[in-house]
Amino acid sequence: MKRLTVKNLNVKYRYGALAVSDLTFFAEKGVTCILGAEESGKTSLLKAIAGLIKPISGEVYFDETPSEQLRLRDRNVCLIYEDGGFFERKTALYNLQYPLKVRKTTEMDMAQAIEAATEIVGFKPEDLNTPVNKLTKEKRVLLGYARAFLRKADVYLIDDVIKDATDRDALFLQIKPLVERLADNSIVLYATDRASECEALGGKKIVFLNYGIPIRQGTYAEIKENPTDLMTVEKFLPEAEREGTVLFTDKNGIYIEAFGKKSYLSQEKLLSDIFLNKEVVVVKTGDGIKVFDQKSERLIYFG
Repeated sequence: MKRLTVKNLNVKYRYGALAVSDLTFFAEKGVTCILGAEESGKTSLLKAIAGLIKPISGEVYFDETPSEQLRLRDRNVCLIYEDGGFFERKTALYNLQYPLKVRKTTEMDMAQAIEAATEIVGFKPEDLNTPVNKLTKEKRVLLGYARAFLRKADVYLIDDVIKDATDRDALFLQIKPLVERLADNSIVLYATDRASECEALGGKKIVFLNYGIPIRQGTYAEIKENPTDLMTVEKFLPEAEREGTVLFTDKNGIYIEAFGKKSYLSQEKLLSDIFLNKEVVVVKTGDGIKVFDQKSERLIYFG
């Protein structure tokens, strides 16, 4: 499989609100990050692609084939999500054996596959006989990845499974090579609320969502260098200085008073004169400043 395409997808939560709103993007071999905060629609999107929930409109294409024409097992999708879908009171070993038994794998092949998968992810053999509900968060995450390595999927859908980890940064460093290995020959959608993880995974393509609404798409560098709103600044430029002020004008032109000085702005770079004398937010970046309307939070000046 070469391409996964999501076209004009709309998905609702059970209580009726839109989880994903008119989303269109495509993903090819490698890692595509789905970036967004809590309730941004990441999990709903992944479950819709996997076929676990039905969109109210729009379509998902596996190459040129609409997902509605495919049975779930024919989508060849592997979903790694927060609760893991584990048999909680069964051992880690049982949870690894179960999908192989469903596929009628022989005992010898099963043992070899589990040994290889657990070795890849660093899941310790002594933990295999531990019930899943007794495992730490970190070990549950590794178990989920071990299960993913038991099969060759066309698409791996990875939800934000490390968000509640005690040491998220350390666990991310542990799973990063696993995500990259899965992406060597497959399409990987990696959902996260951290832009830094998208950057670490290559930042080749990011789909940035907020309450299901697509905000931006592009590479990490493209989005960081050209933020179109304050939400993007918060995600991609958290270290940037910002200050609230007013967009003033006098006989010499347009100016702001921010960061301890008065600065005149280029009229040509201002989106519209309607922002004159309005409250704005000035963000200092490495290559200059960007000015955002305080009310709409949209970019109105870059320089």
